[in-house]
Order: sequence, then structure tokens, then C-alpha cells
Amino acid sequence: MDIFEDLKNFPFDENYEILSDWCSGKRNRFYGLKHTEESRLAMSESIKEQFANGRVTHNKGKYAPDDEVGYSALYMREYRKGKKRISKDRRYITPEGETIVIEDVKKYCKENGLNYQSMLKLHRGILNQHKGYRRAL
Repeated sequence: MDIFEDLKNFPFDENYEILSDWCSGKRNRFYGLKHTEESRLAMSESIKEQFANGRVTHNKGKYAPDDEVGYSALYMREYRKGKKRISKDRRYITPEGETIVIEDVKKYCKENGLNYQSMLKLHRGILNQHKGYRRAL
């Protein structure tokens, strides 16, 4: 009981950080406990009521439907699923002097014994050449 008696004289407004530290972790009164099934149902019903009243969105923490998001969000969803690829065509000049367009630089480097990071640096202009390859402008 002496903990709560100390709280009666605690200056809440001035020392909010101290209070938040004081109530965190093992000092929190709910530490190590779990909600009962009955309380979970009550919380669920409360959220449903709030949604019906327009206070909480129905999809909080979930993906919005495709018709509610912009083009860039849809594109990124498709990209993450592996259905679309961002175009990464790179133009290089080979040691023989011919200009080539490489769609998958990593795969091309493995097949031809080139360093992938060096080829990217070459494309960005950090390097001038790598094993005879040059960037095509």
C-alpha cells in the first residue's frame, strides 16, 4: 500500500518520463498476466462498437483494399509478391567494344566471372572500368 501512498504526492505533469519508467516492466501491475477469454470478447465487442460509430477503421493494421490505395502502393505490393520487377536494364560496353543491355546484372556477372558490386559501381560512375567493361552512356 505504501507505493500508492507515494503516488498521491507524485508530480505527474512535471515528471512524466519518471512515471512512465516507474510503471514499465516488472513494476507494471499487469506484468506477466494474460487477458481472460471473457475480457478478450469484451474488448472485441468494444472495438466493433467503435467501428460502427466511426471511431476506429475496420482495417487497422491490415492492408487496405486495392481500390482504396494509390498506384505506387499497388506497384510495391506486386513487386514484393514477385509478380512485377522494377526495370533494372543496364547498358555496358564489353571489352570487344560492342554495346550490350543486361537485364539481370547479378546473373550475368556469375556467368561471366565478373564482380557484381564492381559492375554496379561502374554503372553509377564510381569506377571507370571493370575487367575491360565500361559504362555505356
